[in-house]
Amino acid sequence: MFSTRSANDVFAAKFTDPLRAVLAGNISDSGPVFETVGRLWSAAEIALEQLPEAEAHKSTEGAPLADDVKDAVSATTEALWRAVEPKVRPASGEPFTLQKRLSSFEKAYKSSMASARAAAAANRAAAAAHFNPPRLPLSASLATPDRGPRQVESEDVIEMMVARMNADTSGNGARPGAAAPPGPGTAAAPQPIEAPPGLRAGPVSPALTRACKWITDVGVPPLRVEERYSAALACNVLKSSHTFTDYAEKSTLKGGQLREAKTLARILDLGTEQGGPSFLLSDAAEVGLRRFVALMLASKQGNFTVAQELEEIPSDSALDVLPESVMGKMYQKLKLRARLADPQLGPSHQAVLLSHTLDTEAAARS
Repeated sequence: MFSTRSANDVFAAKFTDPLRAVLAGNISDSGPVFETVGRLWSAAEIALEQLPEAEAHKSTEGAPLADDVKDAVSATTEALWRAVEPKVRPASGEPFTLQKRLSSFEKAYKSSMASARAAAAANRAAAAAHFNPPRLPLSASLATPDRGPRQVESEDVIEMMVARMNADTSGNGARPGAAAPPGPGTAAAPQPIEAPPGLRAGPVSPALTRACKWITDVGVPPLRVEERYSAALACNVLKSSHTFTDYAEKSTLKGGQLREAKTLARILDLGTEQGGPSFLLSDAAEVGLRRFVALMLASKQGNFTVAQELEEIPSDSALDVLPESVMGKMYQKLKLRARLADPQLGPSHQAVLLSHTLDTEAAARS
């Protein structure tokens, strides 16, 4: 639908794939579906606008990007409605086919786009205020047009220093070195930075930034697993449920485990809504999804013996200090050694197994 592969991939990730998941899930009301289509539409258009010049879509007819996105949305929804045939299953009454209404989609799109544009403008203004704070105005006693600079009065200097010290230690989120609240001889403190577009969070205060400094500057241990399962786990869950929360509520979990599963599901739902499907490929989602599915597995098995092997947090096994690749090689060696020691094997079979064992050990050492 678009002139570059990157543009097509972005549209699929931001609009087509999540909408297909919504239509294939459990729908109890048509209203939220229409709002979701509008929100995905605006998210896809904004993502396409942010592509680099070399990867951006270029209309063959010189039409605005918004027009091409609208045509793509119309064609995609038409195809998905035919392929999925979404059904609305209300709490009371018979199921019925969900009707496609482009006018309702467009109304939700305009509302979502207006909110996104306003949030982006606020973010830019807040960032500009943070990185370019207004300077303290010079007191009239600092300079005169006819005589040039004069000695600063001691009361002015002390007043300015106290204002800065109060701003640094007030604990109200003021930026280090920022002026005190507006007053005689002081300037208004800059507003804190808003969260990046797409993440619905409050303003990030300098106090929080300082508190997170170790994590952001030094970092934390990387993922302890060598193979990622988050995409497969998420697809498996969302094939049978509209949301992660719905999947947790339909499980056999009870008590504290159910509450933990619903909490993890809430994190995954919000992260996916605000960050898009790509959130589910993040390190944080990898950890959360593994624990979420491990809870379901433990519930069916009655214990965590197998389920904890799925989690990213190390299990209670003494062998968990070994990487997965080393464990695989050790297991293969032990299995071959056990077969080699089998008295029922003839000399020829033992010779073959011995050769295989030596080859395996050489490969492990290399």
